[in-house]
Amino acid sequence: MMMVAKQVCTIFIRSCIWLLLLPILTRAMESDITCLRSLKSQLKDPHAYLSNWVFGNYSDGYICSFFGVYCWRSNHNKVLSINLGRSGLEGEFPSGVKLFCQTCPTLLLDHNRFTGSIPSELASSPRLLQFSVAHNDLKGPIPEFTAGNISLSSFDDNPDLCGFPLDPCPDSFYSMAIIAANIAAAAFFLVGACYGWLYDTRKQNQRPRRR
Repeated sequence: MMMVAKQVCTIFIRSCIWLLLLPILTRAMESDITCLRSLKSQLKDPHAYLSNWVFGNYSDGYICSFFGVYCWRSNHNKVLSINLGRSGLEGEFPSGVKLFCQTCPTLLLDHNRFTGSIPSELASSPRLLQFSVAHNDLKGPIPEFTAGNISLSSFDDNPDLCGFPLDPCPDSFYSMAIIAANIAAAAFFLVGACYGWLYDTRKQNQRPRRR
């Protein structure tokens, strides 16, 4: 009798835990689906690698059969890794990756033709443990990643990328901004001085002359 009661109690506790976790797991799955949908909508796929990314099925684990998508379990819509390396994908680095792909620990986009810059929000994700955009055409400063296995090889062969762990960014951007600000200030001062001189000259000419 005691054994039966213990088993019933164990089943009850597990059921309660599952019911408590279900909304969290559901939101995570929806986030992963939104992540993949967002990625596909922004990428150019000339070789049709993403042709099997067809949404709307919603059966257990249907996104786990997508090209480059790996799940915790084959029958569970919870993404463990997105590996789209060497797929010939084109376009600007997809925006909203941080917003929609918050629970994915691995994002590999190397050996493609991505342009643009790496969004700084992506680097602040504590769940992103492995990331690579090597061998693309990205540019600008590399944001400071807070966690994960982010090394020099993650950014190889992007000639216009700069910042740790690559070479420091040149000061040209900041220098040009300072020069432009100084030129604008000098021009403003010159225009003001000319206006003041013309105003004084005109005022003096309008005064009646003494005979």
